[in-house]
Amino acid sequence: MLDWFLNLFKKKPKKKKPLRYSVSPHGLKIIKEFEGYRSHAYLCSAGVWTIGYGTTYYTDGTKVEPGDIISEDLATDLLKLWIKDNFDPIINVPELLILKLKQNQIDALASFVYNVGVNAFKNSTLRKKLIDGESINVVALEFLKWDKYTNPKTGKLEALEGLTRRRKTEFSLFRIIPSKTLN
Repeated sequence: MLDWFLNLFKKKPKKKKPLRYSVSPHGLKIIKEFEGYRSHAYLCSAGVWTIGYGTTYYTDGTKVEPGDIISEDLATDLLKLWIKDNFDPIINVPELLILKLKQNQIDALASFVYNVGVNAFKNSTLRKKLIDGESINVVALEFLKWDKYTNPKTGKLEALEGLTRRRKTEFSLFRIIPSKTLN
């Protein structure tokens, strides 16, 4: 009985919050810089109607169409919502959470996934090598392989200078070794 009473006054260890990855303000800035803000709908290099910071669909599922106009604030909100609805669920899975990725790696992956798409990432060698525990350098090299797009006029894969620049930035960002992991 006395033990039960004494246990009431013992400090209980704090429960550790489960690890959860999220894109940092710096990661959001990188995506915005590469996508660039466009207030009016335009055809991207792949021939898809796009607006804001690379948005091709609105939250209700309708496609961006010629003549559409968007404010920069709404474009930012759509980007953040895409990250929450699409990137967060695929990065916060047990096989990736166990790796204890660094913030710079999450940000590099967010930029990559936003650009290539969720399905491309899920099926990529980059993701496979990451999950398999390959070295940071081996995984980072996979970013560089994604610098091509399908030219809508020829149907052929072609290197695109902007994609090459983006992949080199993601490659470098992924390889930075900061002093601590996310906790």
